[in-house]
This record gives sequence, C-alpha cells and structure tokens, in this order.
Amino acid sequence: MLSQFLKRYSRSVLFVIIATATLIIGLACSNSTTPASAPAAPYVAPTAAPAATQAPIATSTPRPITVPADTGPKYGGVLRFPLTISIDAPDPHYSIFTGTRRILWLVYNSLVIQTATETVAPSLTKSWEVSGDGKEITFNLEKGVKFQDGTDFNAQAVKWNFDRMMDPEVQSPRKNQLIPLQRVEVVDDNTIKMYLEVAFRPFLANLTLRPGQISSPTAINAADSYADRNGDFGRNPVGTGPFVLDEWKPDRHFKLSRNPNYWEEGLPYLDGVYIPVIPDTSIQFAMLRTGELDIIEGMRPEDRPVIERNPNIKTVVHKGTSTYMLFFKMDMPPFDNQLIRNAIAKGIDRDIMTRVGFSNAAVPAYSVIGPSMNDWYDPDVTTNSYDPEGAKQLMAQAGYADGFSFTFPTRDRNLLKVEIIQTMLADIGINMNIITYETKTYWSDFVQDKHDGPLFTYFSPRPDPHILLRRLYHTKGAYGNNVFGYVDPKVDAMIDEAATVFDPIKAKQAYNGVLKTVAAEGPVIPLAWSNVFFAMGSDVIGFAPRPDRVPRLGFLWLDR
Repeated sequence: MLSQFLKRYSRSVLFVIIATATLIIGLACSNSTTPASAPAAPYVAPTAAPAATQAPIATSTPRPITVPADTGPKYGGVLRFPLTISIDAPDPHYSIFTGTRRILWLVYNSLVIQTATETVAPSLTKSWEVSGDGKEITFNLEKGVKFQDGTDFNAQAVKWNFDRMMDPEVQSPRKNQLIPLQRVEVVDDNTIKMYLEVAFRPFLANLTLRPGQISSPTAINAADSYADRNGDFGRNPVGTGPFVLDEWKPDRHFKLSRNPNYWEEGLPYLDGVYIPVIPDTSIQFAMLRTGELDIIEGMRPEDRPVIERNPNIKTVVHKGTSTYMLFFKMDMPPFDNQLIRNAIAKGIDRDIMTRVGFSNAAVPAYSVIGPSMNDWYDPDVTTNSYDPEGAKQLMAQAGYADGFSFTFPTRDRNLLKVEIIQTMLADIGINMNIITYETKTYWSDFVQDKHDGPLFTYFSPRPDPHILLRRLYHTKGAYGNNVFGYVDPKVDAMIDEAATVFDPIKAKQAYNGVLKTVAAEGPVIPLAWSNVFFAMGSDVIGFAPRPDRVPRLGFLWLDR
C-alpha cells in the first residue's frame, strides 16, 4: 500500500513542479528588471555574551557594538516582508500568536536578546549580575533611552511593566512565563533587581521573549489598556524599538516607519517596513520574483532550483528548526494507552516522511530539541524508531490486534503529510479518516475541546529547553495548565530540577533524561525537524536566522 501511495505521490509532485516551473519562467520572462550588481559583503554586527558558567556568578557584559562595513550599510528604503495570516494586537503582555513576534521585534526592545548562536546578550540592559545563590539578578540599564512617545525608559518603567504582567487582574499570559519571579525592585533610575523564589537558569532566556519586551507605561495608561486587552494600546503600541507602527489594518497590512529618536547610534538603516498579509505562499514567491517583495519566509523547497538560477535572489536555509509532532489528548481512548501511542510512533517511517512529505527539507526527529538549538541538541536521543512489526505486536498487546478507526482533523497545508501518516498507519491496522479544518481555529478549538485531535502541528524552538519542555510535558504547562492532559510527577520533578542546574553540560544531561522518559511514554510523537527557507533579493543585507526561527528585520539594509 505504501509503495503504491509513493508512486502516486511522485507523479503528482512531478506534475506540480512542472506546472509551477512553467508559471515562474513566464513571470521571469515578463520581468524587465535589470539584474542587480554583485551585493556588498553581508554585514554582520559582532555580539558579545556571558560565557557559560558552572554556577550563577556575577556577570558583566558589554552590549553588542555596531561597526559599519567599509562598503555600507546604506540608509533608506522600505523593506517589504509578507505574513501568511493575520495576527493579534502587538501588545507583548497580551499577544499569543507566533506571527505577531515579527512585528514585536520591530516596535520593541527587550532587556536581553538571543543571538544567532543562542547566547543571551545585552539590549536595554548593559550588564547584569547574578547572586551566588542564583535567586537575585541585578540589571544595569541603558541610559538616555526614550520610548517612541518621548517618555523616559528607566528602572521605574521596567518595574511597571513587570508589575503589570504579574497583576492577576491584568490576566496576562506572560505571568506564568515569569515563574519563579517574586518581585522587581528599583535600586536607582538605571538599576533594577529581580528576586526569584528559587534559582532558575532559564529566567534570562525567558527575558529574550515577550516577557522582556518593555512598553511605555504612559501610552498604556493613556489608552486605558492597563488591564484591558481590548484597549487602544494594542492598536497603537509604543516601545523603544527601531520602528513605529503607523498603520495596522487587520487581514491587510502593517506599515512601520523609522523611529527618528532610536537610541542605538546609527540604527536603523531602513526608512520603513511594509508587511502585507498574503496567505498564498505561491503568490508571495511570484511577488518576490517580480520585485514586489524583498524577503519571504518559508519558501517551498521545490522552488529553490528556480531561485538559484536568478542572480537577483538569494536564499538562507535554517536547518532543523521547528519540530513537527503528533499530539494526543491523554484522556481520549484509545490514545490514553501508552502501547497504542508507541505503536503509532513505531509505525511511521520518519525517513520517508522527511523525504516525501517535506521534500527532503527536514531531518527525522525523535525529540523536541532539534539541531537549531545548537549545543542543547543531542542526536543520540532516539526512541521508538520505525518498526512496523513491533508496532503490530504492541497493538495486539493493547487489545487491538484487529486494529481500530479514528478521525483525524488537519489543516489543508499539512494534508500531504497527514496522508503519508494515514498510509503508514493503515499498514499496521489503523484506519485514519481525515477531515480538513480551518487554520485560524485549528489549535484554539483543540485547546477548548471543540475537537479531540490528535493534531499534526509544530512547535518552534525556544532559547532554552526548559521553556518548551515545560509547555509540552509539565503538569502545569506554560500557562498554568497542560492542554494535552499529560501528567507524570516524575517528569515534573525532572524538569523542575534541570532548571536549577547552571552547569550547561549537566543541564543538558538532565534534559536528555527528560526527553528519553517522555519519548517512551509518548504523549507527543516528534516526526521531523523542518528546514526553513528564507528567500530575499540579493540587495537585502544583514539577515541571519535565529534559533527560534523568528526573523529579525529591524537592522537589515538595502544595497540599492
């Protein structure tokens, strides 16, 4: 059955590739744009970050220094970058959509940042010191920084932001991301101290995400948005970032302009950023070819040969990023049976999934910590690899020797991958009926029990393994609950203990123990670490992917 499916698939893909190539060649012939001259060498700003330590010690780190290359950067121009779906309001204390982070990085700065090599480096914080017991962190803030409304960024503003996130009346989803923060204290105008309930290594990594992005207290209060996610601040956000949001028309576009009073000298280079909402990635690809867009994210791997023949476009490949997985609700039979989950894990050939379902643009996955997480990644963590005969034996042990049927909801964009899973599971006696679902409500309906799954979706990497492992496997989850219903006190204790380990080698060993345990129990089944393809004009300079796969657009420049 599987071989018949793959033959049918191969013919279909060949037809699609030929049709797509014909369309693209036609577009290329109609494009009269003169090829650009060879671009200047990519500009990469040097970064500095604290060295890994065996235990929490005083840390004082200079912030990254921007030194222009001899041939650039050049100032001016508007960068055009599309989103595939509309997003929620860019208020970091309330925003939950992954896509919104592309806007947040333009409007806001965070206290610390994640570098391209996954270290934590200064941003609004010049340096920090960690107490010997790991429970106190003192941050020395940048001086002279202004919010986009002209008000002062200072220690009082930082404390106000954290007080807002921790206020139970605000109901910010960031509150649980700040665990185990107890309070923030103002030492002086440029110094704050944070007190933690326990030593917690991932805390700094958390501050590279939305919890660390600082908003203007004045603007939030003026918009009556302190404890109201529907207030006007989300439509008119104010941070300290390099760009100001001038216009947001939901489902249509975002328009941002250069912050004329940005605090980092010489930045940004661009006059503005235009972000249209274009759901169809094939249209995005065509618009890049015709010069109507400057950079696109998530280009289809089968389009790479066309791009590689075009001197006006270049690609950047970020390997092994998001983990595509099967998610189960642990209280739903027959998936409440570990033997069934393990049978499914053994019944799926990850090599075929990555080769066919992802067009060779992925790596077989056995955990949620993939290659893009650099030193945290361990290729030796493998459990329940492909073994269809072993899968059938597990089915029989579970009392399903004759198999069973179930309904699988999926989004259109994942239909091919899900059909591959369907074909493989049929070979071990599982009949999977597929129904398609709207993208916008697929995940939220699962969380709200409007459909029972299982799901086939992905989770992006995070700057520290704890963040993702807690969200997926801890009883309390990321936001105080685990939507999968997976409960294992032993795993909870392992995750909590690993977060107190500051020696990176020992911490990695602890997390590997978590990964092996949950792989055996199978609450989720990792299948593939996807590669992300960014395509951009050859005149877009300075782009580097980050481990969390979210593009940072604020400090790019155009060689025009």
